[in-house]
This record gives sequence, C-alpha cells and structure tokens, in this order.
Amino acid sequence: MSLWNKATAELVDIIEFVDPSRDTLVHRFERYNNEIKYGAQLIVREGQQAIFVNEGKLAEVFGSGTYTLETKNLPVLSTLKGWKYGFESPFKAEVYFVGTRQYLDQKWGTQNPIVLQDARFGLVQLRAYGTCAYSVVDAAAFLRQVVGTSDKVQTDAVQGQLRSLIVTHFGDALGAMKIGVEQLIGQQGELAAAMLSKINADLVALGVALSQFTVENMSLPDALRDEIFEYSRLNRVDVDALTRLNSAKAIENISLKPGGTAGMGGDLAMGLAMASNLGNALAGNASHGASSTPTDGYFVALDGQQQGPYSLAQLGPLVQQRKLAANTLVWRAGMSEWTRGADEPAIAQLLSQLPPPLPPA
Repeated sequence: MSLWNKATAELVDIIEFVDPSRDTLVHRFERYNNEIKYGAQLIVREGQQAIFVNEGKLAEVFGSGTYTLETKNLPVLSTLKGWKYGFESPFKAEVYFVGTRQYLDQKWGTQNPIVLQDARFGLVQLRAYGTCAYSVVDAAAFLRQVVGTSDKVQTDAVQGQLRSLIVTHFGDALGAMKIGVEQLIGQQGELAAAMLSKINADLVALGVALSQFTVENMSLPDALRDEIFEYSRLNRVDVDALTRLNSAKAIENISLKPGGTAGMGGDLAMGLAMASNLGNALAGNASHGASSTPTDGYFVALDGQQQGPYSLAQLGPLVQQRKLAANTLVWRAGMSEWTRGADEPAIAQLLSQLPPPLPPA
C-alpha cells in the first residue's frame, strides 16, 4: 500500500450518528485529524439534522437523507482551503448532528417553593412538578445559542433553563387566571396551557419549542393545607345535626361516669352547654362561608406579645403544647376587649379536650 493510500484510508468516508442514549440533543462527529474525504457519504436519519461548521462559522444544514459530499451539493466546499488541489484532497470541517425529534417525558419541578399572593390566605408557598416534551425546531439557532464549543449536549442542558422559565411564569399565569389556591387542583389543565404559551415565547431565541407541558401535582405547606380542609368542612357542615350529635355524646359520657346518672344535673348542664357552644361556634364559621378569611381569626397574647391571627385549626396545636391556656388573653374582630380563652366558647371547647394534670404521686 502506497503512503498516499495509507493516509487516505484513515480519512472518514461515512459520516453518521446513532444515539444509543436517547437523550442526546447534539453530537459532534469524531473524525481523524479533522479531515473528511471528498465524496464521503453523509447519512442523516429522520429526527436529525446535520450542520457543517467551517473555521468557526456555520456553513450548511442538511435534513434527513443520504448525501455525497461534493461541490454540487455542498457549495461551500469550493471555498474551503483543502480544495485548492483539484477538489480531490481531503477537507477539514466540523460536523454536528442535532436531534430534532420529540424528547418525551422530561421531568420538571420547582427546586424551591414559589411564593404567591393569594387574596384569601395572603402570601403562600407552593411547590409543583410535572412533565413536558420538547424538540429543537431551529438547529442553527440552537447550535449558536446553546452548543457553543461543546462536543455533546444532553437533555440536562435544557432542564435548568426550563426550570428557571417555569418559576418565572408560574406566578404570572396564576395571576392571569385570577383564582385562589383552593381552586388550583381543578384548574391544573388551564394553568399548564397558559404556561405552555408563555414558556415557548421565551424559548424561540434558543431554537427550542415545547409541544407538551403538564402540571401533575401542586403541594402547599401542611399547616395551610390543613386549614383549607378545615374551612371546607365547616362550610358544608349541618350545624343542627352536629349540635344534636354532640349533645347525645355528652349525655352518654356523663351517664358512664361512676355513680351512673345520679347527681348528673350539673354535669349534664355543663355537657349540654359545651355541645351548644361548639354548635354556635361552627354556625358562626359556616355562616361566613367562603368569604371567611384568616383576618377573622383570633389574636393571642403569648409571651407578652400579640400574635396571630390564628384560625381554630391553628389554635389546636397551641392548646396541645399548653401555650394557650384558660387564662390566656384572646381577641377577634367583633369583640369589645381582650378576654380569657376559657370565656370564648370556641376556644373553651378546644381547652376541654386536654386532660387535667396528673394527680400527685
């Protein structure tokens, strides 16, 4: 074998790329000494585009098909330095394969909570996650804006940009829908559609477009979630039926005490009063309905300072921790002055659920 044949045998004569990972967006073709044979075969598969880069500048973009690299189908070859010897010597160029297919089931999520302003609950923290699908729709723009000098770009390179855009547009999309956090679960489809158009508007410059965007789940802090559930139950409760049930339970509990029903007059009156107070408190909450807001809650004097407002659901843990006791001062809208917790029916009911102190040993 002559020296020339030995040298040309090392040159690339078939240029193609098959992605075994299924998540490669861009792959720079490896070739010996950056040289490609004149007349080499370029194979571009469906879902790909091939881009030739000469001396750092984009020279040509090929769609799917098989090409013989000659001057008639690659005019830029006539300007390359390697072609001054009768267009028969090898030429130097970089070849990038860009995936243009759909990249499905791409996960996204909010790394940190998104802070939203809600008309009812004020500032709330929200986390969300879901899936999306996207593709490269402008290979040349993607090469210029994202790839740079990298020899390979995976789908991970797009995830960070997507996450940033999602966080940016989440609050805007919710504001445009004008709904509260309580209605979010039933509006996830509308929210996803609104965000799809907003995110795509920002991705145009990168040569990428989302074809699908779904919001699979949104989560609130546990305390706020429990409060929303509590309001939902109060808005639907049958106050009269609940009062009768609590009265029956009070009578049953007292009758089971040592001594049977004898001398139960005072205890019975106390039990009925407790049931009635609970019913009245629930009736007040139910009458407010959906218009009730956290500003209707209780302010509590703790450690010499005013704290709150707290809903009844939020006061429960304070009672369990014995921070809120019978003599703790409380106040809510409509009260003329601060009063003891034991004198406020709804709070008295919460206090009655605590066991008394253990007797001395």
